Amino acid sequence: MPQGATRTLLDEYWSYMRRIRNLAEWTFGTHRLYLTWFLEDLGQRKIALRAIALTDVDHFVSTLTTHRGLAVTSAANACICVRHFLRFLRRTGRIRVDIALAVIGPTLRQVPKRPPERMSWAALRSILSVIDRSRPLGKRDFAIFLTAASYGWGAADVLSLHLDDIDWYRNTLSIVRPKTGVRIDVPLPPHVAHALATYIQTARPRNTGRREVFLRHYAPWAKVPNTSSIAGNLRRYAGKAGVPLPARYGMKIFRCTYIGEQLNRGVPPKVVAEVVGHSDTRSLSRYAGIDIERMRTCALPVPQ
Repeated sequence: MPQGATRTLLDEYWSYMRRIRNLAEWTFGTHRLYLTWFLEDLGQRKIALRAIALTDVDHFVSTLTTHRGLAVTSAANACICVRHFLRFLRRTGRIRVDIALAVIGPTLRQVPKRPPERMSWAALRSILSVIDRSRPLGKRDFAIFLTAASYGWGAADVLSLHLDDIDWYRNTLSIVRPKTGVRIDVPLPPHVAHALATYIQTARPRNTGRREVFLRHYAPWAKVPNTSSIAGNLRRYAGKAGVPLPARYGMKIFRCTYIGEQLNRGVPPKVVAEVVGHSDTRSLSRYAGIDIERMRTCALPVPQ
């Protein structure tokens, strides 16, 4: 399939998915990548869309963890994208048989569960303490990391914060979480208010016309473009503080630490879920850490 035709087809598919499933715009990049691979695989084997068979899908799935080098979780997500795409092809008359339900890939239940990873509050304070707040960039990063640590928010949540989301008179923050579209309203404690006010008043670029709180400090003036740059800064500060940061964690470490700490303190799961923007309290289990000291009280004697 020519590149232009592929782009047109995927744009039509995404318009359909937005209408039917109301998916967030940020997820389109992942869908486009996996489906581009799928269409490329069909093209290399000279398989037309109308002639797709289940064996062709199986061939593509078999390449995800080998040729493509995806982790099991990513391969499972790729299979989900392919299923949605095949349903779209059937409903738009491009294929005659609905084979979406027959697509077999790794399920998330098959993914080995890794022990939860989080840091102590003392370690997070050590990281914050090494940030040079005499420089504008340091003031910005300090405000970002302190806000993330105080609410268990990820980088995308913090970077979505707008000036209008801060109510200085009522001492509240209100954001719409980019990942889920859930609105989060939380109190604004003094230490977070001070960090945000210091950055906005003394370090944030002026007269930019931008309403996002956190901006680039180099032209062109715009919001901090992605979460990877912030995660890189976090790793740099952690190295300076001598704090080992888990290899597969960036800003997510704030979410894991916050949720684990709050649950271990006995804060009701519903309250924790509302602060971090989760609609189902069961989803907290994947982030919560283990309270080792409480576990010691449950230990059974070792048989002699």
